[in-house]
Amino acid sequence: MNRSIVYFFFVLVIFLIVRIPCTAEKFFTIDHISKPTDILVIDNRLYITDQKSVQMYSLKEKKWICQVGKPGLGTGEYLENPYVVFQPPDKILILSPMSKKLLTFTLDGEFISEKRFRMNINTIEPLGPGYVASTLAYFKGAEKKCFDSTILLNADLKKIKEIDFYEFPNPLKEYHVLPFSPWYKVYDGKLFLSKPREGFVFDVFGINGERIYRIKHKYNEVPVTEESKSLKLAQLRSQKREIWDNIKDIIYFPDYFPSVRDFVISGDKIYARTWIEKKNKIQFLVTALDDGKGSETRSKWLPYSGGLYAIENGWYYYLKETEPQDTWELHTVPVEKVEPPETGIPDERIGEENNEIHIDSTEEKRGCPPGEMKKQPLTIIENVLKGLFFFYPGDFGFQFIDRFLLGFNHPGLLLERFLLFLYNFG
Repeated sequence: MNRSIVYFFFVLVIFLIVRIPCTAEKFFTIDHISKPTDILVIDNRLYITDQKSVQMYSLKEKKWICQVGKPGLGTGEYLENPYVVFQPPDKILILSPMSKKLLTFTLDGEFISEKRFRMNINTIEPLGPGYVASTLAYFKGAEKKCFDSTILLNADLKKIKEIDFYEFPNPLKEYHVLPFSPWYKVYDGKLFLSKPREGFVFDVFGINGERIYRIKHKYNEVPVTEESKSLKLAQLRSQKREIWDNIKDIIYFPDYFPSVRDFVISGDKIYARTWIEKKNKIQFLVTALDDGKGSETRSKWLPYSGGLYAIENGWYYYLKETEPQDTWELHTVPVEKVEPPETGIPDERIGEENNEIHIDSTEEKRGCPPGEMKKQPLTIIENVLKGLFFFYPGDFGFQFIDRFLLGFNHPGLLLERFLLFLYNFG
């Protein structure tokens, strides 16, 4: 056989060996969900929060196991948009912002107990003998400003101390597409809090709220270009179809992208998700948990997930919607084996150049919804009830305004919010 042919096949085999592990693979099809909002991976279990339920799956057997709890107002029940978090060593917590309850379950989904609270708690994680939580306050003061506070709670969900707060404008007057809001995670008995307004910065706190140290790295701000605005607007129109007419004239873009959108911690590393997208991949900035003096921060490009992702034991898990709509799959890819989004683009270090945003016309086309929405006028009754819903915490902060505005376009949903108001505060 010709030596050149042998050489060709040898190179091809080597290429495939290197290439295959880098490709995201379908793990299994996910059923029992329609509108997922978050995922959580614990050992061989996968928990998915749907809009109105929490479903549990076995990663080992690749199948659905059961629903954790159920929607409702009774004991062990929760309302829409639950938030799930791990409580080491062997429990999960389900936060129900609308019914103002924190429920505790075993990892197998058996109900243990529940606690009630009166604040607008948006997210929560266990920290020491108590908890850390984000709370929301709307339309305070003469300027009607809003605040997202990170606070410490005791075991009875009573406020102990405020760690940080983020001020943002009235979302009825200015809808921020790229918010500089902080994000927090608890890891190894410590609280890690991102500070995107100060750059690529994380403050680390102890269980009593004392700051232990700061993680800070050099970061080159990435400008928000007209192309990137067009992409974000197309995505927003697709994702917020029901409220698009209410927000399209009040959308605000900053001059630069926030450094951190959210983050997870796994294997003693911070994986910070940014707002930067290229070729169906999203940029993550990865750094160690030290003070930043002895480590470096690197950029990783992982498959786009729309926020439905988890990183555990070196693997990136994410949900992907397939055709027909409302059909979902779990995909996995090893974190350290992912290729850059374009040929010739290196896995660059933070602080270097090459930060341009690449707009894929197919992504932009896919993000545009068919047709325009017809604006629903507000009735007199809806205007009267309008002021009653400032309390609603939503999930992950800025979804408050979505539910707020959605209620005005759907009178039935508005009535549901009013009855819930009477239930919680009556």
